[in-house]
Amino acid sequence: MGGSGQKGLFAALYPAFVLGLSSTLLQILILRRLIPVFSGNELVISLILGVWLVITGTGSMVGRWLKGENLTGVSFLLFGLVLIPLWKMLWGVFTVFGYTPGELPSFPVTVLWIILTLLIPCLLAGCLYTFCLRMLGEKGSIAYGVESGGAFTGGLLFTLFLSGQLDDETLLMGLSLLCTLSGAVYSGKRRLLILIVLPIMFYVGIPDTKGLVLPGRLITEGASRYGEVEVRSLKDEKVFYLSGKVLFSYPLKENSEKMAHLPYLIHPDAGRALIIGGSPETAIELSRHPGLQTEYIEINERLLEVIKTEIPLPAGLTVINDDAIHYLRESSPAPYDIIIINS
Repeated sequence: MGGSGQKGLFAALYPAFVLGLSSTLLQILILRRLIPVFSGNELVISLILGVWLVITGTGSMVGRWLKGENLTGVSFLLFGLVLIPLWKMLWGVFTVFGYTPGELPSFPVTVLWIILTLLIPCLLAGCLYTFCLRMLGEKGSIAYGVESGGAFTGGLLFTLFLSGQLDDETLLMGLSLLCTLSGAVYSGKRRLLILIVLPIMFYVGIPDTKGLVLPGRLITEGASRYGEVEVRSLKDEKVFYLSGKVLFSYPLKENSEKMAHLPYLIHPDAGRALIIGGSPETAIELSRHPGLQTEYIEINERLLEVIKTEIPLPAGLTVINDDAIHYLRESSPAPYDIIIINS
């Protein structure tokens, strides 16, 4: 009896925990994806969170009206299956409404696109909360506590372990598989386990609208704690992106020459220079001056790795991976004659 009771309790608590975990991770991923889509407009954060709460609350009320068996399993199944197609379409606002990359969509279009993006997953999440509450005998404090525990765990996992280790799309793939598998199990129909192949098929087969919107041929990409690093080839240049936003292009010699040589010519006797972030081409230009010790600092470790792979750096250039303020305050061995904030 004790073992059976424990299994029953776990079966009731598990959906609420997974719902909290997956909802928090999905919020983080959608925020990271949509903020650069809308050119870093901070209004998008409040819109996403506000729309999320409204639609999830609506879904919770809809769940009250739904009666039947295996509703938790079916809802989890649908929730897991929509995640990859949803993710692939997020950059589609440019194609659907005729905007060009870098152009800021109007406020009505922004609101409409966020609602369309969140409508299905948030309705399902709201329904799932109601179904979890029902499984726990309408004990709201327990349901809310377990879901909050899952949400806290999701945030902790992302902050400490997942961010910078997995790219966002792979993490979303894992979420999709977890929810699809949970749905198949809770539906009580083992033959539905075959549906876990669908997220993999969606992942491989559905084109990402981001690749259709951003110009150029993709050279390399990778995850970092600060967003997705991408390098694309466009004509004779390599364009470096962070979460869809242009960081810099290489080569762009005219700009880098101005940034590098003017400060050097103004300083009467420069012996040490620091370039903070941006294109390393500025540091490359400065390092051409004999007797000038040139250092380039960048906080994003993954971006530095890509730079070293894609841009030939001179042997005399010192490359530092650190936060510039921390480095200048705590680690810098001597004062600099020239400091260029290159971003």
